[in-house]
Amino acid sequence: MMNSRDGAASRDGTAVHAHGLTVVRGGRTVLDDLSFTVRRGSVTGLLGPSGCGKTTLMRAVVGTQAKVTGTLRVLDHPAGSAVLRARVGYVTQAPSVYADLTARQNLDYFAAVLGLAPDERNRHVAQALTDVDLTDRADALAADLSGGERSRVSLAVALLGEPELLVLLYYVFDADRRAFGGIGASLLGIFPMTTMFLVTSIATLRERTSGTLERLLAMPLGKGDLVLGYALAFGALAVVQASLATAVAIWALDLDFAGSPWLLLLVAVLDALLGTALGLFVSAFASSEFQAVQFMPAVIFPQLLLCGLFAPRDSMQPVLEAVSNVLPMSYAVSGMNEVLLNTEITGTFVRDVSVVAGSALLVLALGAATLRRRTP
Repeated sequence: MMNSRDGAASRDGTAVHAHGLTVVRGGRTVLDDLSFTVRRGSVTGLLGPSGCGKTTLMRAVVGTQAKVTGTLRVLDHPAGSAVLRARVGYVTQAPSVYADLTARQNLDYFAAVLGLAPDERNRHVAQALTDVDLTDRADALAADLSGGERSRVSLAVALLGEPELLVLLYYVFDADRRAFGGIGASLLGIFPMTTMFLVTSIATLRERTSGTLERLLAMPLGKGDLVLGYALAFGALAVVQASLATAVAIWALDLDFAGSPWLLLLVAVLDALLGTALGLFVSAFASSEFQAVQFMPAVIFPQLLLCGLFAPRDSMQPVLEAVSNVLPMSYAVSGMNEVLLNTEITGTFVRDVSVVAGSALLVLALGAATLRRRTP
C-alpha cells in the first residue's frame, strides 16, 4: 500500500508527487525508489524503451497498479483514492470504447458512469465531441470509425467532466514483431528518400568544394547534361539501396502485404530517386557538408512529420493536412500502404507513383536551372 507520510505533495500547485515509489511485478522490480514532482498546468512526457516502466508508472498514477509501495500523491490525495476517479482522465493504449455503440452513445454511457446529471451529461458530451473534432461523426458506430477516429473517441471519454489531470498512454512502436506490419510499409516509403538525400547532397558538395565541378562547368557541357549524369550515377546507387531496403523489409523483417513485392520496389526506387534529386538541388545552396546536413530540418523533417507515419493524414488539422497534401513523401507512404492493403493496382496507387515520379523530374529540372557556371 502507498503511504502519505511525505508532506511535499501539499496544496502548493503540485499535480503529482512521488517519493521512494517502488513497483514489483512478477517478482521483478519495475520501478525502483522513484521520486519526482509534476506541477499543475504542465505537460510531462515519458520516453523510453519497452519494459522500462512507463505503463506501470501511469497505471500507478491512476490507481490501477497493484503492489505499489512508497509515496504517490495525485492532486493532494493518495493515488487511487475514490475522490480522484472523477478528477483524473485516463486514455489507455488501445481505444477503450464499445464498438457496437456510436461515438455519442459511448460518451453518454461513460458520462453516466461519472455521475453527471442528464442535462449536464448532454453538455459535456457535446463539448467533448467538439474538442476532438468528431461532431460530424458523433452518430457513427465506433466499429465503422477509422483507427484515428476511435482514438479520438477514447480521448473524448477522458475529457468528460473537465478532469484536472489527464494521463495518456500511447505507444509509437512496441516490441511485438506484428506491430512492424502497421508501420513497415510507411518506413519503406521514408528510408530511401532520406538516405539518398544525405548521400547525394554531401557527395555533390564535395565535388563542388574540390574544384572538379568548376572544371566541368568550364567545359562545353550543358547544365542539363551534367545534372542528368549525376542523376544516372546516383540513380543507380538509389536502385541498389531501395532494392536492399525492400528485401530486408520483406524477408528479414517479415513485412506482410497484400500486393506485389515489385510494386513495393517500384515505389522505393522512385522514392530514392526523389531523394537523389532533392540532394542535387539543395547542394547548390550549401557551402559545407554541415550546411548540407542542416537542410534536413527544412526539406525532410516536415515531410517525415506530416506523411502519415505518426498520425493519419485525414485526422490532422486542416492546415497541416493541406501542407501534407503537397509533400511528395506523403504520396510515397500512401503508395506503400496501397500495396500493403490491396492485391491489385488501384487508382490511388497510380496517382501516388505519378506524383513521386513527377516530383523527382521537377526537382531535377530545378537543379539544372539553379546550377551556376559563375560563382559570386
